[in-house]
Amino acid sequence: MRPSSTHHHDGACSPSRRLETLDGKLSVAVVLDDHVTRVGIGAMLEQTPVVRKVVSCRSAEEAINALADHPIDILVLPCIRPEPAVERLIRLVSSSGAKTLILLEDGDVDFIGRSMSMNPDGFLLRSSLTLDVLGDTIVRLVRGELPIPSSVTRRLLTKVHDRPEQPAHPAQAMLTGRERQTLELLAQGCSNKQIARRLGISENGAKRYVANVLAKLNCPNRTLAVAWALKSGLLSEA
Repeated sequence: MRPSSTHHHDGACSPSRRLETLDGKLSVAVVLDDHVTRVGIGAMLEQTPVVRKVVSCRSAEEAINALADHPIDILVLPCIRPEPAVERLIRLVSSSGAKTLILLEDGDVDFIGRSMSMNPDGFLLRSSLTLDVLGDTIVRLVRGELPIPSSVTRRLLTKVHDRPEQPAHPAQAMLTGRERQTLELLAQGCSNKQIARRLGISENGAKRYVANVLAKLNCPNRTLAVAWALKSGLLSEA
């Protein structure tokens, strides 16, 4: 089954057309020391219509050398505490505009603290990884969404709900009308481009609103911002 298109109806945040313009155009680097997992993900990526090239590397150092000759669009990394070589790789990838996908393990309960410094653009869960899941994640990533497995989202929400209440910073209650609209659209899973269309503003303007919301709610990513807003009553769960 082919992925969906990057063009959507303004009134909905779910895709309805195909991503035909990207067929066979993306390059993905898989950087994992586990040979079986690396080869398996590489094989699935090669069957994904939007992927043109897969660069397979055992380490960050190997990837840095390989990417000098093979520019990439997406980097797949394990959830680890970044060491100097990993940090250099992430800076190299970020400066080129490429996106980073973090591969999570089931038992990795502290992944947020360890992965946020890696500036992730999305997440994969190894135990639920299939060809369809991988293809859908790649497409959503290219659209500007932050793909995250639903089971991980539930764990995030549980952690937020179980966390003791902290005194609210005044800025948390000072969302402007536009920022509140942005937060509501984030809760619907909208990308920056989709938020821009819904609000009738530029994509850069949408990015600024999203950044303002995350800063005021003191959250590192969209998922936690929505979870905190639900818990605090800024958003209705209905």
